[in-house]
This record gives sequence, structure tokens and C-alpha cells, in this order.
Amino acid sequence: MTDKHAKLIEEYIQQGWQVFPLRPNSKEPTGKWKDQKATLETLPTLFKPDSNIGVALGTASGGLIDLDFDSSEASAIGNILFDMLPGFGRKSSPCSHRIALCDDPGKTTQFGLTPEEAALTGLHGDDKAMILELRSTGGYTMFPGSIHPTGESIEWLSELPKQIPSVKWADMEKKAGICAFLAIVLKKYPAQAGNRDNICLALAGTLLRMGMPPEQVDRLIVFIAESKGDEEAQARLKAESTKGKLDAGEDVTGLPTLCDLLGIAELEPKLQKWLKSTSHRKSPDEMVAELNEKYFVVGNDGGSCRVVFFEKRHFENDQVREIMVYQSFSDFKNFMMNKRVTVGEFESGIPKTVPLGKFWLEHSDRREYDQIDFLPGKTPPPTIFNLWRGFQYPSVQGGWCKMRRHIWTVLADEDSEAFRYIIKWSAWAVQNPDRPAEVALVFKGGKGTGKGTFARWLTDLFGSHGLQIFSSKHVSGRFNAHLRALVLLFADEAVAPQDHDAESVLKGLITEHILPIEAKGRDLIQARNHLHVVMASNNSWVVPASADERRYAVFDVSGKVSGNKDWFKGINDEMRHGGAEAMMHFLQNLDLKKWHPREDIPANSALNGQRIESLKGLDLLWFGYLSTGDVPIGEPCDDGFRIPTREFAKEANTHHPNDTKAGKILKEMGCRQDRNRRPSGWITPSLKEARRIWDSKRFRAEWNADITAWIRDLEPPF
Repeated sequence: MTDKHAKLIEEYIQQGWQVFPLRPNSKEPTGKWKDQKATLETLPTLFKPDSNIGVALGTASGGLIDLDFDSSEASAIGNILFDMLPGFGRKSSPCSHRIALCDDPGKTTQFGLTPEEAALTGLHGDDKAMILELRSTGGYTMFPGSIHPTGESIEWLSELPKQIPSVKWADMEKKAGICAFLAIVLKKYPAQAGNRDNICLALAGTLLRMGMPPEQVDRLIVFIAESKGDEEAQARLKAESTKGKLDAGEDVTGLPTLCDLLGIAELEPKLQKWLKSTSHRKSPDEMVAELNEKYFVVGNDGGSCRVVFFEKRHFENDQVREIMVYQSFSDFKNFMMNKRVTVGEFESGIPKTVPLGKFWLEHSDRREYDQIDFLPGKTPPPTIFNLWRGFQYPSVQGGWCKMRRHIWTVLADEDSEAFRYIIKWSAWAVQNPDRPAEVALVFKGGKGTGKGTFARWLTDLFGSHGLQIFSSKHVSGRFNAHLRALVLLFADEAVAPQDHDAESVLKGLITEHILPIEAKGRDLIQARNHLHVVMASNNSWVVPASADERRYAVFDVSGKVSGNKDWFKGINDEMRHGGAEAMMHFLQNLDLKKWHPREDIPANSALNGQRIESLKGLDLLWFGYLSTGDVPIGEPCDDGFRIPTREFAKEANTHHPNDTKAGKILKEMGCRQDRNRRPSGWITPSLKEARRIWDSKRFRAEWNADITAWIRDLEPPF
């Protein structure tokens, strides 16, 4: 017997443990081990130089208990759950045992699997696959100082402490069950991407229900994920958010879902026993009810019968909106293929399960509707699914004076007519979410002036039915399903008037009562238009406004508060703390009588500016003559000029001059035709008369008061 060998045995005896010899390189005792107990005096005669060392467990050794990890997965998990306990093992399994002292040791508890269960998990054994044992009274363990039957030395991880940690048996048994359970999870965790995130969510729910602290839950989840090569392991930290949902009483997945995802549904009863879990597998009716909360079947939408659900989509500026998603029955069943519902038992007692997707689709209580419609503020018959989800904020009387001051000072530029129109338009939108406004609010101004501050909060009032866009693709793109359930569309620098496709679609969004809607992979359908459009831009030309324009109410935004951070902070703070609710209350209760946005559109310089920017061709050329009082191609005649028809046509369109159109415009603008000279031409009326005719035929312009007559002499006056 070596000195080291003898010293270890002496330390065990001094701990008060029952120590006895085992056969060399073996776990078998040399005799009736329960009757053998070495003392310092009998040690030399009881132990041979090559004897292995056995230590009795439980009451025979003062409550000594041993966690024997029989699988590498259990040992790896044990290094986290039991890292405070002394451990030992051999080179190929350096920490296959952990020991502790227990005042109330129970009976040895084994966590093992039958051969069939072992095959299901990937663990194998001739009789049964033992994952770990919590060993106590009536058993013994081969301790360090021995040689394992494989020939490896059994060593302590570090020196044996003089004070062995004390534990409660119930706590150890519970943690041992968790360890065995997690060993199976580690074995079954997928090496390839797929359901990893859902697995981690269900695992977090299971462990949190066991009372495990969130930080330890995350540590275990990350360890399991990293051990299986999950490159997104750090993104699997689910404990804090899951605990928040549990604390709030929300539904959180747990052991039943986890077993389904790992393909070990048959093991759930055993795992529940190991975990002493209070969770239960949902009944078929409960699972149908759960799916009904998210999914439904629509009999006819665009000519097809589909499964429908809502999915959160992210738009610009951190906006999140729920978008309706369609799935065919086959796609839905494929998506649900890894989820099963227990519908009975086989004769052997093993649960009989069927695919959940197929079960739900065939169930008489599945949620279903004949059709889908968007009916803001209305209650449809039970056969119609209404996409309307209501406003984002409740209506609560209160103050929102800072936002109103912003509308007055910045958006209306302290103009009473503009202020009243903006407020009434907004109130009409809130009070009539089911009808298109037919007029768009347009705010034009420099960067940082605050033209979008009000529009963003107004959009937010409508919740999922309001959307801020920054790209014309969300207006003129082929797939526009996001418009189907929209009430407020804020186009922020999204549409340029030169974009003719977007311009054409935008006009339809503003005024048409029916919209063509096309979702990806779906047939085109016709849907009612409910849009109220707000636009904002830094450009001088924002909208294509015709001479008799009634689609746009345009406002030049003031730059008075540009760059004033305190101004905007005050507005946003107010709106976040009751202002939004107060604004909602005011707009909902403003008495509009029979007012409509098409009434009283301010005929201001901002709208005229858009009309001028939108002029083209012959109209643009003639307006230029009226503005400057000069006709470069004309010859002075009477009180005006004689304009050759062909020259006028060429000035407007060099490549494709049209004499007929040129003559028609000149006649409409009060010119009289001169057939007495060649080439054919037209004689203008006086500048005053020509401007009067323009104002009556096109729009009232703000003419230069310093120019009152045609400039007929371009020579300097000296």
C-alpha cells in the first residue's frame, strides 16, 4: 500500500465514513461489505496494497450521498447544477461523481430509461440506459485511490475538503431529476437550425416553472446550445422575457411542447415524474382552443379556402404592424408536422398521437369564417372576420396643448384658416375611419421644421391601421396587401411627382372608393378604400396639382422652431403621458356637423405653388409669359404681341410641336387669330386681361404687381 493510498483511506475514516476494501481493479467488495468498517488500527490488515476503496453511503457514513453520472451529458450538466459539490472521476470521465452530506438521506433514486426509451433518445444500454443515480443508504461507491476496471486511476478534481457541503435530500432529488432531464435535452438538441428558438423558449418555460432562477436558466440554455454548435447560442437567452410572461399570467410553452419539438412525446410522463412537474399535456379540446386563438379558416377570400393568421412585420422607423398571412391546408399541416396531439392510448399504454395540424383542420370546432372584410368601427355578422382592431389609444379628456400649439405655429404658420382645416381634417379621419377623406394633407418645408411630428402621432392613433412609409414601393409596388386594413397612410418623402406610376396610384388611394389589392401568392381582389393620406416633403414640388385641384390641401410649414430640441421634447413627453389619449378624445368629440374634407380646401399660396410646379407644356409657357410680361417670340402689336402659332408650339415641345393644340390654348387664353399675315398667328389681349382670363380658366395666381403691362420695348431707356 502506497503512502498516498493509505493517506486517502485515513482521510475517509477521519470524515466518519464506513470504508472497506474492494477487489483490485474492480468495484466488487472482498466480502460482506456491510459488516466491514476500517479503522485507523485495522486499516493495514484489512486493505492490501492493490485494494480498491469502497465507501458506504447514507446513514452508515453520516449521511454521505453520491451523484453518479452514468452519461457524459448528465456529467456535463452536473458541472453546472452541482459545481459547488466535491467531484471525482477518471481521465475519460473526470467528474462522474459528486458527493454531499445529507441529514435526511432517502432511498437511492435512479433516473434511467428502458431500451426502447434509450433508443428514442439516442442513449443505448443492454438492460436500461442509466443517466444518473442519486445514491444513498444501502449502496456504496468506489472512491479515489482506486483503479477503475478500465485501468484508469480515480482522482479527485481537487483535494478533498475537510468540510463536505450539506444539502437537503428533497433539493438534491429535485435537482438530480432536472439534471437527468437536461441530459436528454442536450442529447436531442438539434445540431441543425430549425426549431432551436422554440425549443429554448419551451425549455425556459419548463425550468422557470420548476423555480429555477432566470440567470441559471439562461446559463444552461446557452451551454446546451453551444455544446451542439448552435452559432446563435447567445441569442437564445429567453429566461427574463419568459419569466415576465409567466408573472403576467400569459401562456408560456413548457414540457409538453418541448417533448413534441424534440420528438420524445412518449417520454413526457416519465419526465414529469423526474421533474415532479405540475404541468400537464393539454387535452385535444384545449389544443384546438389554443390554435383557434391564432388561426382560422376562411371559406372564400380571392376565390380560395385558406388558413389565415397574423404575423408581425417590421417597417421603416421601427414600426411593427400585423399583416394577414395565408397558408394552404398542405402548408399549414407541414408547418405543424412536428406538433402532435394525444387522442388516446395503445394497448401497451403508450400515448396515441396524431399530427396537430391535420387534427385541427378536421375538427368541428376549428375557428372559421365565410369571408374576410375590413369594416372600421362596425360589428359584422359572425360569418365575416373583421380586420378592424380599433384605435391605439382610449379616448380620455385631458390636455394636449403643446401639440395644438405646434399645429398652429408650425404647420399652419399662424394662419387661422389653415389651422381650422388641419384640425377638422384630422377629426374627420378619426370620426370616419370607414370612408376615404378624398383630400390629402400635404406639409412642405425644410428638414427639422417638425412637419412630421404631428403626422406621426396622428398615424399612431390608428394603431395597426396607421402606417408611415418612406418609399414609393409601398404605394405603387405590385404587392400591396398592407393597404387593405389601413386607415391612415403617412407618406414621408415617399412619393415624387415625377414618379408617374406612384402619382397615378396615389391619386386612386386618395379619391377612389375601391382599391385593387394583391397579396404575394394570391389573386387580385377588390376591397373598399378607407385611406386618409398625409404627405410630407422637403422638396418644393411635392404633388402633381392640376389647375382645378381638389385632392390636396397644401401647407408651407414654418421654420420657426427648426432645431429647437426642447420644443419637440416637450411635445413628445406630453403625448407619451396622456396627450395621445387627450388628442383622441378631442378629435372624436369635435362637432363637425356635415363638414367634409372636400369643403373649404385653403386656396393658399402653398397650393398655388404646387399648381405652378405641376404646369407643363403650353400652359407652363403661357404662364411664364404672364408672369414676366415678356413674350420673346412675339412681335409688338396693338396692346400686346402677335405670336406665330408654329413658334409657340415649338417653344412648348421642340421635338413634337402641335399647332392645333397651340392654337386652342391661345384662343382659350383670350387671344384672337390673325389670318392676314404669314405665318399664321395670334394676337394677345392686354396683360391685365390675359391674367384675368388665366385666373378664371386655371387658378388664381399671385401676379407681380410691379408688372402691369406687356414689356414691349427691351431696349435700355437711354
